[in-house]
Amino acid sequence: MSLILIPSFLYTEIFFKVSTATQADIRAAQQELSSLKSKLSECTEREAQCRIALARSEKEAAALKNEHDRLAKEEKALAAAIEEDRRVISGFAGRFMELSSKLKEIEVSISEERQEVDKLTDRLHTMEEERANRLNTIDELRQRRENVAEEAKELGDRLHKNELGLNRAEMELKSSQDKMWEDYELTYDNALPYRRQIAVTASHIRIDELKKANPNMGVSVKESFFMDEIAVAEGSLSKKAEFLTKYCNIKQNSSIAWLEYQTVENAGVEKTLEDFRDCYAVGGIDLSQTTDLTAASVVIQKDGTLYAFTQFFMPRGRLEYLQATDGVPYDIFVKKGLITLSGENYVDYHDVYGWFTMLLEDYGIRPLKIGYDRYSAQYLITDMANYGFHMDDVYQGENLTPVIREFEGIIKDGDFKIADNNLLKTHFLNVALKHNMETRKFSRILRYNTGG
Repeated sequence: MSLILIPSFLYTEIFFKVSTATQADIRAAQQELSSLKSKLSECTEREAQCRIALARSEKEAAALKNEHDRLAKEEKALAAAIEEDRRVISGFAGRFMELSSKLKEIEVSISEERQEVDKLTDRLHTMEEERANRLNTIDELRQRRENVAEEAKELGDRLHKNELGLNRAEMELKSSQDKMWEDYELTYDNALPYRRQIAVTASHIRIDELKKANPNMGVSVKESFFMDEIAVAEGSLSKKAEFLTKYCNIKQNSSIAWLEYQTVENAGVEKTLEDFRDCYAVGGIDLSQTTDLTAASVVIQKDGTLYAFTQFFMPRGRLEYLQATDGVPYDIFVKKGLITLSGENYVDYHDVYGWFTMLLEDYGIRPLKIGYDRYSAQYLITDMANYGFHMDDVYQGENLTPVIREFEGIIKDGDFKIADNNLLKTHFLNVALKHNMETRKFSRILRYNTGG
């Protein structure tokens, strides 16, 4: 319970009045005292509230002072930063004026260059018009050249057929000569030593003549053996040359045509790589040692038949020269996609690498092994081996004799097909075999220089 302090003068006055006042005065005084106490309580409460408000105001004032001090510090810092920015802006202004001056100089230079470009553009338009006219002329000449090339190809085919016909005619002539010599010797016995040819055909075989060249016939060697050898010789140009040399003592040219025209023509077939998706294959690379054709091939076996796909590569800058010197319409083969123009004066062997990776990545054709000539570019072989291809160097010499003989039988049996590639057919027809009479082995040569 809080005590209420009463001023002394009030206490004296109250006491005096109490001592002299009546009962009614006392009650009135008590009422007045109670009213004063109530007012005093209100005043005390207001005083407490004022003190609380004062404390709160003092705290707010302190906070405002702190905030004022902080803002003053920030103002000083901002003023310093503004001053620094003004110095930087002043520097930039000078740099801006310098760049503006250079920009004006550049604009003047651009304007002059634009005028020069306009002049060059006018000249370019004029040159393009001239180029268009020349291209039209070139197109006309190219069309004429294609026509001539087609005619040349037809003439080449006719020439080859005529050569085959000539070979047959020569054989028939030799057979006729034999018959004439046989009839002639009935009167002139001395003419016998001058005979030189014995025809090897089923209708003109004379065992008596073979006996003269082979005295051991019927003694140590049966006649049936010679008949079997004759049957083999009739089906192969190389075997025929061997028979005439070995059993008839007739010297032959060491280089003979390998395949007949009809054999190669029958091997042609309309097939594309799309027909052999996800197949396995065996590959081969024949790189040009100088600047002529490079060939990349794969052979795919399907349903018991071998299919050959070959892509040729030729330097772009050598096309016209090789076409003129070889007499082959290479530009037609380029348009058909059989020849890829690669490099300028030498074949870029990265294109060969790209062809093999294309087979795998685009068609899923996986070469199990790729043969190459040991003189091939080593970096190409290294790149292909690093890619994952299995590479195998192949020596091309008389060691291929068994392979040549086996392949000759395969292609004649119709089990080897050339997939839509007349250039490859031409190369097959251009192959001749050089026959080593001592070892009875062959080595491959080209009858005409057509590259590759």
